[in-house]
Amino acid sequence: MSNTGDRNEGALIMSSRSAVVTVPDYPPVQTDEEGNAILPSNFLPAMVDKLPDDWFIQTFNYFPYFDRNQRDRNGEVYVPPSLRTANTANVKKWKELAVRIFDKSFKDEGRYHYGLEIGRMSEADGHKCEGRKNARRCETPDLAQKVLFEQVAPALIKEDKLGELVSYAWKWFHVPNLEGNNGWVKYGLQQFFTLHDARVILADEMMAKQRVHSIATLFKKYGTQSSIRTFKTNQMKNWKFVVEVNKYRKNDGLFPEAGEGENWSAHNIEGYLTDKI
Repeated sequence: MSNTGDRNEGALIMSSRSAVVTVPDYPPVQTDEEGNAILPSNFLPAMVDKLPDDWFIQTFNYFPYFDRNQRDRNGEVYVPPSLRTANTANVKKWKELAVRIFDKSFKDEGRYHYGLEIGRMSEADGHKCEGRKNARRCETPDLAQKVLFEQVAPALIKEDKLGELVSYAWKWFHVPNLEGNNGWVKYGLQQFFTLHDARVILADEMMAKQRVHSIATLFKKYGTQSSIRTFKTNQMKNWKFVVEVNKYRKNDGLFPEAGEGENWSAHNIEGYLTDKI
């Protein structure tokens, strides 16, 4: 605890924000047996508001798989003649749709499913975290934080059970954010694409130097980053210490160098964790 507050191969394009974004060389669109487009693991190298116009040109053939208006009577993808050419007007339509799908609603869905996962974790520990209007589980991380700080923590701090408190903080808020914990992310993305009637799935095969699909990475990032930041602020406000998960002891067993007014303490939380964690 502390008491302180790949690039892929392709053309380098300058975005409107003067940041260099790599636009990959995408292969021809491949589909699964159900007609869903298989999105390559580098499909979304950055959020859409940071992508250059060239990205929308190179991914134009994926447009009909996201556009619920490009369907036949059976719900199968059908591209009308007017949208079959990647001209300026059609690329603009694809960009408008992509921005609408992958912007605020994408971020909100990630945060929602992160809240659901935290609610599941808290419920497994016997601490009910109701959602709004008595929903079965939390649907926002803020509600789970309310349970931890107002219901769980006071008694543990009073009894000097900091190890147990640290275990709750780590399990509920940090474990879902670990790279290998993507079950809730995959489920959330499936629900997100269904909500938008997008006929797409994520490729299982990762491109060079990638361990997680780019869409899953962004979904988790925008679903958790603001909540983790708020959680850290609330820890300092309520507990006067912060649970750090990215700090390591040195090879000689010593703690990281502490800053002014800072000190470290270690807590063995193994006894509070299940083998699934």
